Amino acid sequence: MHLIYYGHNQFSKNSDPLYFHISGALDSTVETYSAAENAWCSSGENPVNYLYTSGNPYVITDFSDSYTCNQLPVVQYTGSVITNMGFGINDTLFTNPYSTNTYIPQDEILYSQASGYTSGGQYLDAINSYKNLINTYLESQYLNTSLYDIFDCYQGLDTSSNNTYRDNLYSDLKTFLNDKIQRRNYNSEFIDIAYYLENMCEVNMENYNDALTGFEFIAMFHPDAEMRLLASWDYDEVQDLMGQSGAQKEVTAKQFRKKVLSEIENAMKNDSTMRVVSRMYKQQNEEIDNTYANKTKTSKFNNENNSKIKTDNASKKDNTSKENSKRPKIMQLSKEVREDLMQRAEDNLRGLRTMNTESKIKKHKEDILLIAGLTAATEKKIETTSLPLSYSLSQNYPNPFNPVTKINYELPGDGKVKLMIYDILGREIRTLVNEVKQAGKYTVEFNGSNFASGVYFYRIEAGKFTDVKRMVLVK
Repeated sequence: MHLIYYGHNQFSKNSDPLYFHISGALDSTVETYSAAENAWCSSGENPVNYLYTSGNPYVITDFSDSYTCNQLPVVQYTGSVITNMGFGINDTLFTNPYSTNTYIPQDEILYSQASGYTSGGQYLDAINSYKNLINTYLESQYLNTSLYDIFDCYQGLDTSSNNTYRDNLYSDLKTFLNDKIQRRNYNSEFIDIAYYLENMCEVNMENYNDALTGFEFIAMFHPDAEMRLLASWDYDEVQDLMGQSGAQKEVTAKQFRKKVLSEIENAMKNDSTMRVVSRMYKQQNEEIDNTYANKTKTSKFNNENNSKIKTDNASKKDNTSKENSKRPKIMQLSKEVREDLMQRAEDNLRGLRTMNTESKIKKHKEDILLIAGLTAATEKKIETTSLPLSYSLSQNYPNPFNPVTKINYELPGDGKVKLMIYDILGREIRTLVNEVKQAGKYTVEFNGSNFASGVYFYRIEAGKFTDVKRMVLVK
């Protein structure tokens, strides 16, 4: 019966008393049934006159006003799909130009639910939902984001000054992360994030020595040279928390490396999680080294045989470009840049503890600029952005969102642009852009503060280009 409420159905009944509008068992715990906005017996009369049981009393509904099919919501319908349901029943589904498949994957529903709990401060419910998603949907696009979100929820619960409470809190998360890493059912990026967050748990539990070893390990062996450099600064921050910054004398690079490798080797004997991550790092580092070796061989071969196999070289160059575009960023850095970043990370581990605050700030700035592909000389340089080659409408970010999200779109040429928001019924609820734009890349914000949680669509019209994408508002 609950499916009829606001159903916009047209009901008619055979005059024979053996026929009923609806047949089935009634729920004895329900006193009033909802049946608003349905057309009954063509006349729109109160359904209480037509819905009855074999005994007393009649079925009571909250229907009060007459309602006919001419009172359907004002929506720009362009067609309809009529389905014969059997027994003389036809179901009509109205369609409009912006109709689309509104199926929402289960992992997206679960992530939206968890995000809603987080926004409302219901951290325990959010944690359970995030864990359910991670345990159930091993290839979900929300896995990595859920790891960071679940850590934020634990921090949200960290409101007590009691050390035992805090230790128990983060031990629970650490156990969960360890289990996911040990199972090896997840991709390397997920394991990488999980291991980083495990070390953050150690910091919050004030297990500083364990955290130092973990960040040392990342800074020395991570396949992404940029992550090594960032981990070296995490290492320094932990030292500051321990009050050890500047407390030790500088040692030679050889002495320091020997000491660090020994510490990591000893830690790995008693840490099965570190051993799992170590094997993953080793495999990825070997793949990167092989990539650099193959590039060197290919380059040498092409230079020596350029005039002889010019056509073949062009083909190989094209194939190499395609392969590189599929590789992670860490495998597209030049060998020299990667080695420079790795050496800087090791130097930071060895030397930051002896630097004063002013020197650290300067060094930190240099490292950030290096990661960004800049130098101090080019820091203020304004780069010219190339014009897009084609029209495009990007997925909004974040998604799900509450209440603000950003939508990016690109225009290869000047022209009139219209960007609109629609609800799930296809009704236009907001126009974000409606003007002539020059060629370029644009970002526009949508604020859903005045709208209910649910699925919405945004549609762009630019010349002959149109595109529609779905987004989810969670409050």
